[in-house]
Amino acid sequence: ELRMATQQDARKVLEENDCFVFDCDGVIWRGPAIIPGSLEYLNLLNTKGKKVFFVSNNSTKSRAMFVDKFQKLGLDWVTEENIVCSAFVAAQFIKDQPQFESKSVYVIGEAGIEEELDRLEIKRCGGLQQVQRFKDQDMQHPQIAHSMTIEMVFDDLQPDVGAVIVGFDRHIDYRRLAYAHRYLQNPECLFIATNTDSSFPSNNGLLPGNGAIVAALATASGRQPIITGKPSTTMMDIICSRYQLDPKRTIMIGDRLETDILFGQAANMSTLLVLSGVCTEETAQKSDIKSDYIFPSLADLIVSDD
Repeated sequence: ELRMATQQDARKVLEENDCFVFDCDGVIWRGPAIIPGSLEYLNLLNTKGKKVFFVSNNSTKSRAMFVDKFQKLGLDWVTEENIVCSAFVAAQFIKDQPQFESKSVYVIGEAGIEEELDRLEIKRCGGLQQVQRFKDQDMQHPQIAHSMTIEMVFDDLQPDVGAVIVGFDRHIDYRRLAYAHRYLQNPECLFIATNTDSSFPSNNGLLPGNGAIVAALATASGRQPIITGKPSTTMMDIICSRYQLDPKRTIMIGDRLETDILFGQAANMSTLLVLSGVCTEETAQKSDIKSDYIFPSLADLIVSDD
């Protein structure tokens, strides 16, 4: 039987943890809309001197872009030190590979990945520049654009690509999949996915996630990617080594059992599921993955000082 947490549980969460790790989508906001009570709870934790981290599988934003979003919401205490996003972890992971020295990365993904790669001075190709190049070509030669998909023209292959990184990309098309696939035929080329979320919550219901794009390439190449987002341990290793957290005094708060809650459990943290995003009470009831606490939303975690 599923037990909804109480005010007493909310107090316990506050007393027994020094560090709070939050997912963002479906926990703090849903698309552009803020989930009521979430900002109040975050400010409460900050006032009480708790360490707060935001971990996100959303690779379209860099840490700087996340900070900008939090600042605009009035959370002026949030800095890049509070943010661990899959684009940053992926860039850091590539930087740490000794065999990668002086090679470049082929990017499927948006500005978040490009920004994080640039900050670590990792060379890149593909990405938004290639999107623009294809658009320009299609405008100039519309007749080729319509017949092109069967006979691929690889006029832009880079010889030094040592990794293909796949993040969520709203401009994905067949040509870019074909380029990525071509690079992945080299067994030395790393195949990195920022995350494999099947979908994500928006104001118009669930939309296809990065997992759908990764699956297309995994199927075509016959290869499985290294995943740098939740629930993979790559992200957790970076958090724990950078910030010296004590898992016994840390809680993971998210809206998905198969990423957020598994992620917390793999790191021996307590876990708290909110039902304000992807997971419903019914899904939670049926799932084998059990969270320590279940709350409707962050608003229900706010405890009054008495």
